[in-house]
Amino acid sequence: MVKRSIMLFKAQAKPRRLSLDIAQGISFHQDIIINRRGDKYLVISARCTHLGCIIDTIKDGKLLCPCHGSSYSTEGQVLRGPAKRNLSLLPHRIDKKENVLIVETTS
Repeated sequence: MVKRSIMLFKAQAKPRRLSLDIAQGISFHQDIIINRRGDKYLVISARCTHLGCIIDTIKDGKLLCPCHGSSYSTEGQVLRGPAKRNLSLLPHRIDKKENVLIVETTS
């Protein structure tokens, strides 16, 4: 009998590069939400922590999940469920030489 083992590796996502010319306030970039205030960038995952739907709407100052109605503050904190966890904050850095925001994504 031959024993076999399978090793699964989680694929590393490539960092996303976005121009620093992002508008002030909230903007949506596929699965990333950026809250820009002056020269500060808060980078938030747009995946709802309930079932993973992509959040793509802001209404009355709240980020809204289109699937089941969870709402979050513009900093990613849960305001109303069914989601129980805050949105993930994504690590990022600014490359001023290339004028880009580099975001480390998880997917």
